[in-house]
Amino acid sequence: MVNRRLLIGLFSISTAALVTVPSAADEVASTSDTNTLVPVVAQLHSKSKSVREAAEKRLCSQPYPKDVVPYVLRLLEDKSAKGKPRRASARILGKLGFAEKRVVSALNAILSDADESKKLKREATQSLVRLNSISDELLTTALSSTSVVGYDVARAIGTSRDPSKYLPVLVRVVDSDSRPARLHALYGLAQLGPDAKAAVPALEKLRAKENLIAQDVTRVDAVIALIESNAEALAKAYVAGDNFAGARRDDQVVVRALERVFQSKHTAAAERAARVLSKMSGARTHPIVPSIVKALESPSEKVRYYAGFTLLAYHAHLPNVVPAVLELLKDKSKMVHFWLFGDEEGMISGLARSTKTRLRKELDEFKKREKERNPAAYRAACAALNVLNRPFGAGG
Repeated sequence: MVNRRLLIGLFSISTAALVTVPSAADEVASTSDTNTLVPVVAQLHSKSKSVREAAEKRLCSQPYPKDVVPYVLRLLEDKSAKGKPRRASARILGKLGFAEKRVVSALNAILSDADESKKLKREATQSLVRLNSISDELLTTALSSTSVVGYDVARAIGTSRDPSKYLPVLVRVVDSDSRPARLHALYGLAQLGPDAKAAVPALEKLRAKENLIAQDVTRVDAVIALIESNAEALAKAYVAGDNFAGARRDDQVVVRALERVFQSKHTAAAERAARVLSKMSGARTHPIVPSIVKALESPSEKVRYYAGFTLLAYHAHLPNVVPAVLELLKDKSKMVHFWLFGDEEGMISGLARSTKTRLRKELDEFKKREKERNPAAYRAACAALNVLNRPFGAGG
């Protein structure tokens, strides 16, 4: 006969197990698969930079990003972890965009801990800026820094949830006696673009200062042009020497200014414009594709390279773009060949599979056309095809 007391005891234990309060990890697992997130977070500890970057990108693109927070927060608070994983966790928290009390408290704790590294504090500061959770005092201190921290913080303003919140602080700092602080504030105002119209009087006052060097005058002109969406004035500032460091990459006024610079006779400015353009989104620059194609004929090999890089990277799906770039195989500059086609670090190794298929076909046709009339271009096309057909990461 079964012992009745034993049955009652077993039932009580099983019932207690059923009503156990779920842990934070259990709650997370309800919407995101724990078995998926845990290994990805673990990859932040990898010695391989590419593995760490891929893990960070994957965590920031989860369908339920809020569910990632507990895992990343746990890593940030783990002082026994190495520097790079913790810095990645601080950066991810800013990118996820959830300004929860526990996240903000953890990031502020990093800043107030004298034992934490400068690099980790730098990432924590940028994340607080992105979350619109940094105090005016801390922001002013960061912008006034003489190190790269000031530029990092100014850049983070452009990716924050509400960049216009920082306008009053930027206006105050732009009037500072410290040149680094002023430059960082200018960079931040450029991130705001037309939303920074209230800063124009302060910028005009700064421009009128007698002790302002010519380079800074040009920078002020560029920022005012960005705020007022004046492409012509921005192009002039660019030709005069401003490097567009503060320009928002997807701003149409920048695209129009770049087109004007391409059409100018200033080779050095065209090189800078081409370099900026090569980092911009293709969808935003379609209107100036003809200008970029024309830049393939520039006397500057750097302009030719950046123009080819941009066309292959962002516009290869447009009609006649790939054939135009392949004409660079006839280029007398061996450096242009190498930069675009020469090895597995060159442009063609990073193209999408669909683009590679089209490029392979165009290269074959190019070879047939040039075999007899241009042996050098034919050999360059053969070398490019060898790289294109090589498995990614293969040596030699």
